[in-house]
Amino acid sequence: VEGPVQVLERRLVPLLASNPDIKFKLILPPHTLFIFLLHEAMGADDFSKWLAFRNKLGSYAQRYPNVELHDFQVDWPTIGNYELFRDIEHYRVDVLEGIFATVKAQARRVSEEETTQNSLELRKRVFAFGKDFCGAAEDRCPASLKDRLKMAGASSGAAD
Repeated sequence: VEGPVQVLERRLVPLLASNPDIKFKLILPPHTLFIFLLHEAMGADDFSKWLAFRNKLGSYAQRYPNVELHDFQVDWPTIGNYELFRDIEHYRVDVLEGIFATVKAQARRVSEEETTQNSLELRKRVFAFGKDFCGAAEDRCPASLKDRLKMAGASSGAAD
């Protein structure tokens, strides 16, 4: 089964490489911490695959001079303000308009190194959020998620 990184390599790379005169502006859109926690909770390394996808996009911004990457997934004031979202994944139209204005102004543009650092910070924040979320009401979090979050009292005793 092809993962997201393999799909990017097969579908996006030929497009980027064969169109050097076109400026590609790739966007990592904002989501709430809940959506990232959901990816972690689903297992199958879904959250890790998402982080690898992010990092691969960062490598394209480094490898191809016609590619810009703009990272809104670490816009902490936005992703932490649930009033800006219709649900855990979809933001309001005014957020989208702000994204367009930000990209036009060349802001939130990230390099490969910054994307990797942002991914590490995102993982750290999602895990801290998950521990707080599960710790506030243990019954709402399955043991498998507690295991992945390395919470004390989790069923498998996974090592740190």
